[in-house]
Amino acid sequence: MNARITSSAIVLALAGLACRPAAPERDTTASKPSVMCTMQAVAALNVDAVDSATGAPATKGTSIVARSESYADSTNGPAPSDQSVGLAFEKAGTYTVTVTKPGYEPWSKSGIVVGRDECHVLPVRVTARLQRHS
Repeated sequence: MNARITSSAIVLALAGLACRPAAPERDTTASKPSVMCTMQAVAALNVDAVDSATGAPATKGTSIVARSESYADSTNGPAPSDQSVGLAFEKAGTYTVTVTKPGYEPWSKSGIVVGRDECHVLPVRVTARLQRHS
């Protein structure tokens, strides 16, 4: 009889499992885990200038302007060093960048797209290859 009770108990347990309601579906519309953003301001554009003939850094002394449909940013006078120049901090958009420098032809590039994520812009590096006046 013990064997019969044991097998009956197993049958009842399995029947109970078969009758259990299905697990609830996962809610795929639930909000994502929170994102921790920094307080750092990120430049949308990082602009470098190089001499097109030599490849040498030529950012020092340049004037740089970045324009979108609704925003413009520029260096305040000539760039003080050959370091990259950051412009349009935290401003996503589509930009035209213009670089001028004494002794060189003006340089311009349009259609530079800067996106953003949950926290900051996604920076774009722009290299202006400046040609000396002939």
